[in-house]
Amino acid sequence: MQKKKTFTDPVNQSKFSYHLGRECRNCHAVIPDNDHATREFCPPSIDQNGNIRDCKTSYHRQNDKPMRELIAKLIANHKGISSRIDFLCKKYGMEVSSKLLETYEIDLRQSIEYDISTIGILTSVFLNHTIISNPITDIHKISYND
Repeated sequence: MQKKKTFTDPVNQSKFSYHLGRECRNCHAVIPDNDHATREFCPPSIDQNGNIRDCKTSYHRQNDKPMRELIAKLIANHKGISSRIDFLCKKYGMEVSSKLLETYEIDLRQSIEYDISTIGILTSVFLNHTIISNPITDIHKISYND
């Protein structure tokens, strides 16, 4: 059986006890009994190299990691689409055909937001561009977002 540590704090001259067995949710270091009852993590500290060690931030970053990776992939995909649209506009102008959109792998279904009017005009909103598509003429007008 491990003995609980007790020592005095030089600042407050109070005695710490560890009878409740509370520990940090991230690094599992013991938390003193007389520390605030809602404390779940070690207090932030600075190591000898000057780096800040913060268990609370580390714990939540690990839990949010899958969502952050998914968001990063979506952003990278939209940045790629945006650069292809820019290149398309520089090479062919602001009005292009569906064949050119397919050639440059610009899928209107991957837009951030879209709207279809009652007469069938599709408005696809991307990061930096808005593409207005007319299905009858098969022409797509590209404009930059403000």
